[in-house]
Amino acid sequence: MIRYPPAALVLSAFLAGFPVTLANDCTNDTNISQKSHPFLANFIPCSYVKEYRPPTDSNRPVSVEFTIYIQDINSINAADMDFRVDLFLHMTWEDTRLNHSNMDFIPGRAKESDYITLPAYVIDHIWTPDPYVTNAKDAAITKLTTTYASVTLYRNHSIRYSARVYSIIGCQMDFHGYPMDVQVCSMIMQSFMYSPKEVEFKWRTWSPVMINKELKLLQFSLKKPLNNYVKNSNDNELGHGEHVVRQLVVDLQFSREIGHHLVQTFVPSFLVVALSWFSFWLGLEAIPGRVTLLVTSLLTITTLFTGIKEGLPPVAYVKAIDVWMAGCMVFIFAALGEFVVIRVLNVMHARYQVDPIVFHPQSIQPTTLHSNGDKYDQRGEYFKRVTIMSNRTSDNGDITPSGRNNRLSDLRSGHEQGRRAINMSAAQNAWDPEAASSIRPHLQQQVGRLSLQWIDPKTGEKKILWKEIDKASRIVFPLMFLLFMIIYFPILVSRAF
Repeated sequence: MIRYPPAALVLSAFLAGFPVTLANDCTNDTNISQKSHPFLANFIPCSYVKEYRPPTDSNRPVSVEFTIYIQDINSINAADMDFRVDLFLHMTWEDTRLNHSNMDFIPGRAKESDYITLPAYVIDHIWTPDPYVTNAKDAAITKLTTTYASVTLYRNHSIRYSARVYSIIGCQMDFHGYPMDVQVCSMIMQSFMYSPKEVEFKWRTWSPVMINKELKLLQFSLKKPLNNYVKNSNDNELGHGEHVVRQLVVDLQFSREIGHHLVQTFVPSFLVVALSWFSFWLGLEAIPGRVTLLVTSLLTITTLFTGIKEGLPPVAYVKAIDVWMAGCMVFIFAALGEFVVIRVLNVMHARYQVDPIVFHPQSIQPTTLHSNGDKYDQRGEYFKRVTIMSNRTSDNGDITPSGRNNRLSDLRSGHEQGRRAINMSAAQNAWDPEAASSIRPHLQQQVGRLSLQWIDPKTGEKKILWKEIDKASRIVFPLMFLLFMIIYFPILVSRAF
């Protein structure tokens, strides 16, 4: 601190616009403060200069003790990444320049000096520390009918300033684990004007930070006791990093409660996914209902996801809730894709039922069907009909129009009669093991390497591919989603703790 000579001090004070009176020149005419508040003359000397810090022994820094009592914490805003805190701030320091000879002190409690409580306006006429919260967006002293502040003067020259303060404090939140995230928000106080060599901020030795026992948060739980410490930092608002800054830090650890999101997010999204599984039981007889159910489920999960994101900032990384909602959307979309696949297979199966030759021309092979000792050659009979129809010509060797029409009609009728003959022979020989073994391979429908229909060799039941996919999906989809939850929730809980 630079010390100025008395002459320079008087001149600079005059130019600055505030009255300064020395001990030898103290008169009531020049002391404006005492004329405005006669009560101040009882303990503030006329030579008192509030712009200068109190003198100390050996030019040591002025020691200022802080105590905080947190009354309420509310409005934890994830979108703006801040929260509001209402607290009682107490600052205690010594100022030996004050006159205590004319004061009527009240006997103090045990281990406490005698004291007197002064009006709040006294703080405007004495030296006070200049703390400020570095990460505060807004701060003010609470005021209703009067300003909630007081000054207590002790006989041992200690001064305690108390005020009810509210502040909106910014917090650099991390949402990787949302909705089971843990946010550590700090309230950092330091002197705005003085260096640690001039004014030293420190916590009170006993119970420096206290909190309201009845404090309850809506979606968070506050870890207790609060962590408070002193930190020396080289960072300042000028960015020079040349001077050490002494900071008082209070860490507030907020753990988000899972109950709200369990009811509002996880359970509804699970029910929507489970609702999409009902389509596996509808079959293809209710195609409009099945499509409506799946599309509605996909739109519902998308709307739910959009509502969750409204309360969060648009961060650039993936959150835990994003993984969950993306997984739900994938399962619903997979159910919709399964419907498309079985619908395609159903159409292929129906076309085969109408005209199997289109799919398997090589399936018309000589097949011996034993019925009362007679043999029936399917391929020979089929081509025999075709040959007879091809010989229907006119007398001059040309094919007549009526002959062409009769040929086409006979071809169709021969094709249908051949198919009915195969089906009748298969029905007549269903109880014959040898005949059944010869028929069963030809009842298997296959497109390339994909079998659309087959006979179960163990039960003898006819199996259709798209129906079997539907039956398997009723089990596979719930099991896969259960596996997803078994992997997801342990990782989520482990990251939270």
